[in-house]
Amino acid sequence: MATAFLSLFALVGFAYYGLPFFFDFMTKEFGWSRTVVTSGNALGKLLVGTLIVSFLPKAGKSKE
Repeated sequence: MATAFLSLFALVGFAYYGLPFFFDFMTKEFGWSRTVVTSGNALGKLLVGTLIVSFLPKAGKSKE
């Protein structure tokens, strides 16, 4: 249980609070604007959320 908590803590922490650290590197290396970087992050979260929600009704159905 502790390992699951720590891995989730690390992944969520990086996704939400670690991205701004890389803004300057991404904009200089790839020539992207900050808008493109943050839009890609938001789009990725929407796609993952859609995938997760698609599995929820299957898990909630009762077997009768």
